Amino acid sequence: MQATASTDIIELPTEAGDLENLRLLDLSYCFELRRITPNLIRRLSDLEELYLHGCSSLKWATENSIKKESYSSLSELNSLPKLVVISLDISSEHPPDGFVFRRLLRFDVCIGRREWLYGKRDFETRPISRSLRISKSVDACKQLLEDVDSLQLADVKGHPNLIPSLDLVFRKLTSLDLRSCHSMQCLIDASKQQVPITALSNLRKLSLRDMFYLEEMCNAPQPQGFLQKLEDVIISDCDKMQVFFPIAELRSIEQEVPSRHLSLQSLKIVEIERCYNLKYIFPMSVANSLGQLHTLKIKSCSQLEDIIQDQQVAYKCLLQSLREVLLIDLPQLKIRNVNGILLTQSSLQKLEVDNCPQLTHFIILTTIQELVFRKMTNEQFSNLQSCKYEELEQYQTSSQHHPLPICFPNLIRIDILECESLKSLFPIIVAQGSSKNLNAPNLQTLRIESCFGMEEIIQDSQVSTISFQCLREVQVTECNKLKFLFPICVANSLGKLQTLKIERCFGMEEIIQDSQVSTISFQCLREVQVTECNKLKFLFPTCVANSLGQLQTLRIKSCSQLQVIIPGPEVLISMSQGLARLNKVELINLPQLKGRDRNDIVLTSPSLYVLFVRDCPQLTPFIVPTNIQELSFSEMTEKKQISNVTVPERRGGTSTCTEYLTISNFEELFEYSEYNLSSLKILTLSKLTELRVIWRGPIQVEHFQNLTQLTVNDCRRLRYIFSLTIAQNLPQLWRLHISTCEELEQIIEKDQTPSQHHLQPSCFPNLSYISIIDCENLKCLFPITLAHGSLLNLKGLCLSMVSKLEQVFEGDEGNVSKDEERVIHLPQLHSLRLDDLPNLVSFSPVGYHFIFPFLTDLQVKGCPNITTIFSVDSEVSVHAKTQESVDEIIVKESAIAQETAWPIRSDIWWTKEEF
Repeated sequence: MQATASTDIIELPTEAGDLENLRLLDLSYCFELRRITPNLIRRLSDLEELYLHGCSSLKWATENSIKKESYSSLSELNSLPKLVVISLDISSEHPPDGFVFRRLLRFDVCIGRREWLYGKRDFETRPISRSLRISKSVDACKQLLEDVDSLQLADVKGHPNLIPSLDLVFRKLTSLDLRSCHSMQCLIDASKQQVPITALSNLRKLSLRDMFYLEEMCNAPQPQGFLQKLEDVIISDCDKMQVFFPIAELRSIEQEVPSRHLSLQSLKIVEIERCYNLKYIFPMSVANSLGQLHTLKIKSCSQLEDIIQDQQVAYKCLLQSLREVLLIDLPQLKIRNVNGILLTQSSLQKLEVDNCPQLTHFIILTTIQELVFRKMTNEQFSNLQSCKYEELEQYQTSSQHHPLPICFPNLIRIDILECESLKSLFPIIVAQGSSKNLNAPNLQTLRIESCFGMEEIIQDSQVSTISFQCLREVQVTECNKLKFLFPICVANSLGKLQTLKIERCFGMEEIIQDSQVSTISFQCLREVQVTECNKLKFLFPTCVANSLGQLQTLRIKSCSQLQVIIPGPEVLISMSQGLARLNKVELINLPQLKGRDRNDIVLTSPSLYVLFVRDCPQLTPFIVPTNIQELSFSEMTEKKQISNVTVPERRGGTSTCTEYLTISNFEELFEYSEYNLSSLKILTLSKLTELRVIWRGPIQVEHFQNLTQLTVNDCRRLRYIFSLTIAQNLPQLWRLHISTCEELEQIIEKDQTPSQHHLQPSCFPNLSYISIIDCENLKCLFPITLAHGSLLNLKGLCLSMVSKLEQVFEGDEGNVSKDEERVIHLPQLHSLRLDDLPNLVSFSPVGYHFIFPFLTDLQVKGCPNITTIFSVDSEVSVHAKTQESVDEIIVKESAIAQETAWPIRSDIWWTKEEF
């Protein structure tokens, strides 16, 4: 018999103890489970498998429990004779003194704080291995340690080593993760007693982090087979470590025992970081056993000089599987090991060198695929050489300089970062040094960053010797001396370029130099991002316009001199011939960008779905297609003006005005009722200081029928958000956020009739989240009639810093008799926050009673004048009732004594979990 619990269970029912034939109980990831009744577990005498992992709120009885009798004890687990599988997470204080888990077939136990035990548990329902994650003390798991497969120890004290301190051999252990165990000096101490040959013999993954006092792995000749199955090693912040792997030869001679060569025949990945006393990585005894090593990453080891200890065996080392090498911040690393061992492997695909000043002469095989150079010096660039594998021996033994071109036929990526002396890449030219041709005919990605001395990426003279036919992505950042990106003679070879990103190149005047040709093809270009290029006056020359048919995303930001995207009167072409696939445009902080016809090629694309415009003061008037899905306008200050806007022609006929939305000012946004924006889903208006009206005049029912999110921020002259007609015709509006609109007086504009209470309950049928913040002149949110039937899907309501707000829902109190109470349910509301509302008198008019059956979060603070009573009933439903007078409130408080009511005008901070 099996039982699986719902994830929202709070307490395991006492009746569960009557399931005498229960063999499997799965309570995994019951995040709300807090308690199991004492003695319930021990009654499940046939239980074989128990899963409690992911029950983060579950408490157990402890020695110091005030209510010890209220919780089950872990000792009950040992009373289950058939239990063989268990999985649970517990605090380090939960195991009773002297408690020890008995041996189990399978287990996954976490003892201690989750943030200490950094390894994340997979969301598997049932463990298939034997895993322990332990913080502080291992005492409760002594018997489980004998069979453990995966072991994590964090902040465990009192053990100077694993073996023999724990009286175990760990012969089954495959994964070992140690962190902040500051008593530990080595993993195996064989100096005083013989260690069994099976010690750590099956270990495949080893991670050592923040082990500040760990000096070595084994302080005497290692056991036979030690680490022979090790595959992954990750070591960081082990300050005292000078040697990782034991030097068997020397110690065997000193101690007169048979020599045992350490073999790392299975080692595949080595990652080492911030080990400041480390001199070398591997002793000479392991050099010829590293045939499976494919990844080597070393970072911030300030004393590291060699990869392999003994130079005499360096050239005999076979790393035939090595694919990736990262050498970062290694100021003492010598070139002999790097050239002699790492870079000579034909299997090497990726090399990253960052701030390694002693590596002055590089010999890189032509088979390399990815190169990342950071903080390279003049000398390093000048001495960079490429070599075929069959020519390697000649290069290594020759002392002559090789002026041959550098050619990497397999190279697909180059990253050049923070190389301040580099003046040109093709060819390589440094501030002080000779020129060296670089050819990478299959290059796909080029990234250049913070090369402040670079004047040209590609020189005209090199065009005949290099090819960029495969180039797909170019990223250039902070190269202030660059005046252009591509010479004109190279631009025509960029037919496969897909992504172009240029950022903070303050001296760049053109992307393509002197483009006085008829056509340049960027037929595959899909994404363009240009940021902070202050001398750029246009993006692309006219000759590029008709080849941008694949462009999908255009982002331009903070280019202070940019006037047009593509210059010239001939740009006025139909969109079916131009940017037919452009669907997202962002124009941000472009003070000189012109509107009207000059940029219609961008803004009138028929596929444009997303448009963000911020701080582009000269852009209006402009037009966008009415099938737009997301609009965002910010920091646009133009006042109303009369202007004629040309509507572009489509191929095969003329377009009508209704196919385009005209933005001629930011005082009245949607000023014509004919616009059909039925595709618009998200509208964001921010810092529009002149905006007075969002919607002007009557509209058709379907014109905004798919609008789901409306955000209005810092529009200080706006007095209302919706007209009554608009409010009744937004059936999909889901989220409404309004903030810092200081003159806002109404959410829904009141008409000229004396009463607003005729509003139909068809307004906002899908509205789920409302947030109103810092709107000081708003006196109410909605009329009470709107709450009767329109807000059935409301889930969250937040009102904060609305200083003149008097009522959340406003109504005519004369329509409700003194003896009558009108009940309104908001069945989906789960969060209600009323914060810093000094003039709030009531949540609703007198005589109204709101019920929130599923509210989980209630906050009322900084509301000193509120008269509404908030209470919680026995079903944990929250009530909000507004009474007429203080005396009536006191009487009503007595009448609801069976409920939990908060004192009137008191601050409330309540969550359902605490109740």
